[in-house]
Amino acid sequence: MMKYNTLDEFLDSVDDSGITDPVRLCHFYDVDIDITDRLPESILGYSDPIQRVILINSAVHSPFQYMLIGHELTHNVLGEEPAAYYASSYTPTLKSEKQANDGAFYILVRSYMSETDLDNAWQINVANFLEHFDIPEMYFYQVEQVIRRL
Repeated sequence: MMKYNTLDEFLDSVDDSGITDPVRLCHFYDVDIDITDRLPESILGYSDPIQRVILINSAVHSPFQYMLIGHELTHNVLGEEPAAYYASSYTPTLKSEKQANDGAFYILVRSYMSETDLDNAWQINVANFLEHFDIPEMYFYQVEQVIRRL
């Protein structure tokens, strides 16, 4: 599995793959996904780049699982230490968490564009996008920033 030095390198690779589904991207990058009930309630997702596995708490339901998969995949391919996505609002302020969210949102924006037959990211209504993936509103401006970069 390739490790990437920067988020931009990873996202360029995502674009080159032509894959917009987060689950298929995990297969493409040789990262296993395990939906499990073994995680504590406070941990929604966990990434272990050494084992090349992502754990998603089974209490989290689709479609928010896709956000977590993209988030943990970003941690995984950037070769970071094992990382957990906590069910609290303070973590997005950490640089590595913001970066993982940016990666997830980028993947989901591409997925959403494919699902809705949009040609340009600027056509996305951010509120509808958040609702589609059941992403908390606190991420509105971060998603908006990701869309502006596309």
